[in-house]
Amino acid sequence: MTTEVKKSMFQEMLERGNAKIRGDRAKRIADSVKEAQVDLVRSLESQIRRVTDDLDRMLDLSTDNTSFTVNRVIDLDGSDFVTKLHELNISMTELSIELQIATETLNKYFS
Repeated sequence: MTTEVKKSMFQEMLERGNAKIRGDRAKRIADSVKEAQVDLVRSLESQIRRVTDDLDRMLDLSTDNTSFTVNRVIDLDGSDFVTKLHELNISMTELSIELQIATETLNKYFS
């Protein structure tokens, strides 16, 4: 009759083989890189929401409040408006392309 002595977690770590050590290290690295890619996708999604909000606010030319009935179009500088609209549309296009690439990278390498 032999009694089996339970190994401590530390002892089991010391006895791990080379393949197990490499596997554990690879998993940690892969998880870290995947997390960074997910963070990139989330950041781009957030930036797109901000640009969308900026566009919505910019295109809302209605009155500022219910007691003031003059439309903001009166104070509109056409050149500034078009320049800002153009810049926001370029930002939206660039961010959308970046998000598409980041999402494809996430799906291809980390799913």
